Order: sequence, then structure tokens, then C-alpha cells
Amino acid sequence: MDQVAWAMSTHMQALSKTTVSGQLESIESYIHVTWALIALPGIFIVSGVGCLIWAIIKTKQHGLDAWEPSKIALLFHGLDPSPTRQSLIKTISEMQEVSEQVEVNRTQGAEGHLFLHRKED
Repeated sequence: MDQVAWAMSTHMQALSKTTVSGQLESIESYIHVTWALIALPGIFIVSGVGCLIWAIIKTKQHGLDAWEPSKIALLFHGLDPSPTRQSLIKTISEMQEVSEQVEVNRTQGAEGHLFLHRKED
């Protein structure tokens, strides 16, 4: 690395037509840190962790179970428009029991989106 620095210095001095007299002692490196660019990702990380902690606390305060990595909750939400039935189902085990009895149809929209609809009795 010293060779590269020496070669660059020699090349830059050769390009210059200005003569400067003096004595070269040592090469010093200077680093300029833009703190705003470092602080922004840090703020996002701290706020994300804060939101996660807030969600954990609220979940515990309301006595709810943690969601498992199951797609049942995602598929179950929005199938039944009546809020009374959804408010009765609060746990994952209850959702699994109800999902075993529910039959749905999958349709494809005009733009290629997939939709799930509850089968009518």
C-alpha cells in the first residue's frame, strides 16, 4: 500500500508545474464522517425494535397468544364479513377448528389476482 501512495504522490507531483519548497515528513490520513448517513439507519433499527417491544407488551396486556408461523390466520381474516363471528374466535386453536369446517373457492381476477370466497351453503 505504501508503494501505491508513493507512486500516486510522485505522479501528481510530476503533473504539477508549480514548484513548492519544503520538507515532507509523513503521510497522514484524514477521515470525514457524515453522521447523518450513519444515524438514519440507526434510527430505523431503534424504532423497529421499539415497535416490536410495544407489540409484545400489548399482546401480553390483552392476554393474546403469539401468532405461530401458520397461514390460517392470513387466510381466515376477511373471509367472513360479519364482525360478531370474528370477535368470538380469539385463539389459534379455535381458528384451526373453524377452518376445518369452512370450504372456500379460489377465483382468479381479471388482472391475475387470486381471491378466496367462502362457499355458499
